[in-house]
Amino acid sequence: MASYSDTHPFAYHIFPLTAARSIWRAGALHGKDDLGDAGQIRRTTGDLDRRLGFSRFVHLYLPRRGARREDLPILCAQLQPARRPPCPHAMLVVPTAPLTDQASTLCNWNIAVSRPAVPGRCKGGNWTRGTDPRHILDVWQAFRAMNPDPETARGFWGELRVPIVAGPQIAANLRLLGRAPRKMPELLLSSPARVFAQATIVAFSNADLASLQSLGSPPEGASLELGSFEGYDPHGDPLGPARRALDDYLAGHVDIPPAIDFDAIRPRV
Repeated sequence: MASYSDTHPFAYHIFPLTAARSIWRAGALHGKDDLGDAGQIRRTTGDLDRRLGFSRFVHLYLPRRGARREDLPILCAQLQPARRPPCPHAMLVVPTAPLTDQASTLCNWNIAVSRPAVPGRCKGGNWTRGTDPRHILDVWQAFRAMNPDPETARGFWGELRVPIVAGPQIAANLRLLGRAPRKMPELLLSSPARVFAQATIVAFSNADLASLQSLGSPPEGASLELGSFEGYDPHGDPLGPARRALDDYLAGHVDIPPAIDFDAIRPRV
């Protein structure tokens, strides 16, 4: 049992439905290095992950006990009303009790957006969308050169370019988890991550649930259910006629994930 399981009993992985086909087939989650050209990598984070050393990991949110799903940043971004919503997403809920510290790496920064404070360079906060990953790496290297204490660094330096708490470090440094944005660390598991036993996959519309059900039973006996999200209509289908293209891809009728024209999709209300 992982030492963080009492306070953080579940980890959450948000994935686009276009990734479901490979997840069902492989029975595992994959990091960006393993996804290759499958069309499932977020362009906004793929290059940054590689430069910072995290592309061989699967990323999961690790909120404290009692957190709401509306607190998960990526899920909010995907399901809240928008003029141009991205591809529909589902949520994998993984119990952390079966995990171990040895297999866990925790990062108390939001790897995709967190900006450390470096005097003379930048204030702490979040990067502006579209910031050059090379510049982000340069700032993290400058932060490391300051030799900050573990409290300031929110972890420990190693091979990765951002401080982490890993393996035997975790039990003695659980206090650092409270330093993460929203007190929600990232749980990093080596790819491929086979975490579906006792897990639950949640879809947020009947149409998304039907698309996932068309793939058959989820890996390792995971359950598949319809969930709710505040402000999201489970009876609507933001894809409209583009749903057919997604279902054809999931069924294996085409090999390339669909390019969905979200400009034509009405806002969800």
